[in-house]
Parts: sequence; structure tokens; C-alpha cells
Amino acid sequence: MILATIKKHLFDLLFVFLIMLLFFSLKAPNIILISLIIILILDFQNFKKIEFKLLKIKPFFILAILFIYWILKAIITHSILDSNYSLLLPIVIIPILFLKVENKNWLQYGILWMVLFLSVRAYIGLIGYYIQNKNFLPFEGEIINEILGMERPYLGFISVIAIIIALQVSTSIKKYKIVLIGYAIYISIFVVIISARISVLTVLCISFLFFLFYSKVSNNKKVVFFLCSLFFMLSFMMLNKNLRERFFITSNYEKSIEKLNRHEPRMIIWNCSYRIMKSEDFDLFFGLNSTKELEQRYLNCYDQTMTNRNRANYFISTNKNSHNQFIAVFLTSGILGLFIFCYFFGHQFYIYRRDFFKIAMLVATLMFFVVENVLMRQTGVYLFALIISLINIPLTKVKNKPLLE
Repeated sequence: MILATIKKHLFDLLFVFLIMLLFFSLKAPNIILISLIIILILDFQNFKKIEFKLLKIKPFFILAILFIYWILKAIITHSILDSNYSLLLPIVIIPILFLKVENKNWLQYGILWMVLFLSVRAYIGLIGYYIQNKNFLPFEGEIINEILGMERPYLGFISVIAIIIALQVSTSIKKYKIVLIGYAIYISIFVVIISARISVLTVLCISFLFFLFYSKVSNNKKVVFFLCSLFFMLSFMMLNKNLRERFFITSNYEKSIEKLNRHEPRMIIWNCSYRIMKSEDFDLFFGLNSTKELEQRYLNCYDQTMTNRNRANYFISTNKNSHNQFIAVFLTSGILGLFIFCYFFGHQFYIYRRDFFKIAMLVATLMFFVVENVLMRQTGVYLFALIISLINIPLTKVKNKPLLE
């Protein structure tokens, strides 16, 4: 019976495993992706049942235009091998595979379970570090990733996505509504505990958006909620030393700015981005020829502008990228590429403006793109492909019962 069920839903289960293993292995998601492609091709009898028309929507067309622009530009500038566009293939493949999944809700549950496992792993690391050092969490350094089991920004981002999904699922599965809301609260607290700055701001931003534009409560109650939330946020930040340090808050404004410039790597990186843009040979309309050229210019900038040689060597050895997806797109694609990329998001904000959960996912993705160069990493590419699929492809109702019931 169990084997028959697995066989029947093999494709769906493999897709769920792909999601759940994203932050636990680099090779496993690629292996599963190839397996899913093979199953899709071999299962030609059901190929016609796949609703490819669901991909014939403007967001996917805009994305296709951007990819075509990137490829044509790389061919014209003879930089196709230096642009690493093969890394973006999952963005094309995953939405197609997504269509074949019968129980699309299972993918949502897969994300919820994955984030639960990630949070438990992080808590184990935090407790272990506290026992050994009598300190909760270091202010900065690579040791933070070792403690949490992965990079903090990505852990915070996928946690925010899990919060949104938990609240969305709670509206359709009344039986587990309290459990799912409790889960969302638990993950929200987790995001604050690990001091994931952009994720904390994202949760607050999404909460404000809901109560200001999507909640049916009176305006007076909205004002009260806003003031209470602001008071709670500031109070918690004052009590949470690690979070306060992460936002570079001190008793003096000038000291806060000085601390920000000294400890925040993005201040150096974005200054180098500005220098690259202002260089004489930078093409404002089309950008640089390739990703490889951009990487080299960053390395040259770190070497020439940073006075702290130890820190400069660290930036060079770790090959620090733009830490901003929009800056990266602009520098490698120019104004034209940036316009298409921004239009991709802007159009979705417009067509889904009445759907809070889709808007929340877009806001979370947009804010994450402001602080991370997501499409330069395999995990980031998979996440982006999955999120645009969840946003743009309907989670159709199916006859099979969901895993939670």
C-alpha cells in the first residue's frame, strides 16, 4: 500500500525532497532536479495533461525577455563563457516541473517542515555555543554561519517565506489553523532571536502592509496597532543587545554611523559599485561585458581603496559580490537590463495587488534582493525559481488529500 502510494506520487514527493534539501546539500537538489526532468520526459502519456498555458502570462514573458537580452548581449560581446548564465537554468526548468506537481500544497508543507528543521538545527548550535562561551551570539564573523548551520540572511529569508505560507495555509485548513498561526509566531520569534536584520524589517513591513491595506478593522484601530507595534519593536530592540548591535544602534548618532562604516561590509562594497559605475569605460545603457569582469573590478577596488590590508585580503579571498541584486543587474546589464528586471517585479505588484500573500512574498523577495546578490548562488536561484512559481502558478485544488490531513 505504501509502495503503491509512493509510486503514484513519486514526482510530487521528489519535488518536496528537492525543496527540503536545499539548505542541507548542494549536490542533492541538482540530482533530484535531473531525476524530475527524466520522469517528465519518460512520462509522455501524461505530458498532454500538463497545463503549459499557465506559463503564458506576462511575468514569465518579461523574465524570458530579460534572459534573451542577457544571452544576446553575452554572444555579441563574446563573453558567454564568462557570464555563468547556466547557473540560472533552474529558473526556466522549475516552473515547468512545478506544473506537473499534482499536490502543489505539498510543496508548501515541504517549506514549512524544512524551516522547522533549520530552526531546530540553529537552536542546537546557539545552545552549544552559549554553553561553551557563555555568550549568546557573536556580533559578526564567519562563526555565526557555523553556529546557525548556514548563512544568516538566507536563514532569515526562507523563515519569512515560511511565515507567509503558514498564515496562507491557515486560511484554508481550519483544522490546523491554531497550529499554523502558532508556527508563524514561533518562526517570527526565531527570526528576531538570530538577529536577521532584513528579515526582522520584512516581517514588520509585511505586518504593517496587512493592517494598513488588507485588514478590515477601523482606521482608529490601525493607528493603535501601528503605535503599539512601533513601541514593541523599539522596546525589544533596546532589550536585545545582539539585535541592537546588528542595527548599529548606540547612544550617539555619530558613533552609530562610524560603527556602521566600520563593521558593515556593504558600505565598502556599495562604494566600490559606485566607483565602477563612474568609471570612464562603463556603458550606462548596457553595463559591463560579463559577470567575470564585474568580479575582477570589485577585487581591484578592494585592493586599491581599503586601507585595512587584513580586511582587504579577506574581501579579496572571499570574492565579495555586490550584495544587492539590483546593483548587480545594473552593472552587468545597464539601464536596459535593470528596467526589465524592475518591471518584472512592478508588474507582479500591480496584477496581484489584491492578494496579500502574493504581495507579501514579493515584498520579502524584493527586500532580500536589496541586501543579497541572490542569483549568483545555486541556493538563491532555486529559491527564486520556487517563489516565482508559487506566486504565478495557481495552487489548483486536487482530489488527493493533503499531507497534513
